[in-house]
This record gives sequence, structure tokens and C-alpha cells, in this order.
Amino acid sequence: MKYSAIISNGKYPCGTAIIPGEACAAIRKAAEFGYDGVQLTIASPDDYNWSTLKNTLKETGLTVTALATGRIYSVEHLSMGSSDPANRAASIKRLCQLADIAADLGGAGLIIGACRGNTRDALNSKTYFSNFENSLKQVCVYAESLGVPVLMELIEHLESDAYYKIEPLLELLAKVNAPNLFMYMDTMHLHNEGENITEVLKKWGAKIPQLDISGENRLPPNSSVINFASALTALKESGFDGVLTFEINPHSQPEVAKESLLFIKNLWEQ
Repeated sequence: MKYSAIISNGKYPCGTAIIPGEACAAIRKAAEFGYDGVQLTIASPDDYNWSTLKNTLKETGLTVTALATGRIYSVEHLSMGSSDPANRAASIKRLCQLADIAADLGGAGLIIGACRGNTRDALNSKTYFSNFENSLKQVCVYAESLGVPVLMELIEHLESDAYYKIEPLLELLAKVNAPNLFMYMDTMHLHNEGENITEVLKKWGAKIPQLDISGENRLPPNSSVINFASALTALKESGFDGVLTFEINPHSQPEVAKESLLFIKNLWEQ
């Protein structure tokens, strides 16, 4: 199992990057705190200086576990389910460009979270779901040729009205039927959807390659109403052997990344 910290390039506000600031400095801090890797928030191939970043990864021994792509939609409004063919094609092209980067970083996961958009991006929900499924198939085929896993995030309805419940997402995965396509979860989203987190992780933990650790409102796990002791016990019993990714707003608390990791490690090792 690996522990990963979400970081950004430090050029824009990012409420999910547990270690804020410039990327290479954040990678060094992550290594100092005891993380095994980092997850990069990214919208464009130009967001990072890749040669410098890869040198820092080599220096610290960390890996990039996944690429978080939500800004493709939240900032650039490119939607995989759009009724506009040009918009939809641009979203697919961008995700394939990021798949190239994921491959170059050793097979990091390509996350499909907020970049899926919303059903309002199409003329109607039926059109959206058809468009999205076709877009996802294209991305998966391209990513598979590079050895890149595609991680379809179970996000909450406040972020997207598409695939925010487990069963519809599982139906989608069965339709697409791509060997490199996986569901992954986030404790905050499960909490906000009213799921029994312990039961969900007990059932699905062994089948998800990544779980995002986050309290409600992106709070640290040791300040959350979520019972992480129970959740991690269930996750461990399920046979989970993936990546625990810390997606937390540091709220100007410089030690939150270190404290959150120690809290979760202690629970896992009990």
C-alpha cells in the first residue's frame, strides 16, 4: 500500500492540495513527512516543468500516483458528455494528452472525476450519457495502449449529477468493459451521499485501486465526524492494497499533511 499527497503547481488556489505551494517544494515536503507519492492536479500539459519535476521525484524516491483532471471542466468547461462535438473532442484530446504524461511518469492513474461534466452540458440526459460513454471508451482505448489505468471517481451530486451512486457507475464500467478502467472512492463524497462508509469499503475495498482520505468539507481525518478507525478497519479487512490519497484543504495549517498521515498510519497499523 502507498500513501500519496495531493499537490498543485502553486500557480492557482487549490483547496484539495494538502501540501500547498510550488510542486517541487511540495514533493520534498511529502518525502520528509513520510509519503510514498504525490497526486498532481492538472488541466494542461503545460502546468508543470516536467524535467525539473522528474528530477525531484528521482531525488526523493517518490512517484506520481495519479493525475487529478477536474480543472479541465471547472476552468476550461470541456465536458466529455457535451452536445457540442468540438467541445467533446477537445475534452477527449486533452485527456489523451494527459494520458501521455501519465505514461511518461511511469503509469500514473488518469482520474475521471469532475472532468465528466454534468448532464446539462448536453441537450438532455440521455444524450449526455451516450456521449460520455463514447468519450470514455475512446480515452480508455488510448490509455490502455500506454499502460495507463483510468480511474473513474465516485463523486457526489454536488460536483456532478452523473454517476454519483455506486450502481450506475458499476453499470457504466460493465458497458465500457475496458481492462484498464476502475472505480475509485473518496471518503468525503461517500459521507456527503449518506453512504455507510464502513460497509461500502468492506464490500468494495479490494476492488478499488485508490481511496481519497478526506473529512467533510475537506477537513483533516483527525478533525472529522467520519469514523476513520472503523473505515480503515473495514478497508484493511477487505484486502485493499492500493493508494491512500490525502485530499485535504490545509486551511493555513502547515503541519496538517504530517499530522494527517501519522493519524491514518497509526489507525492502519493497529
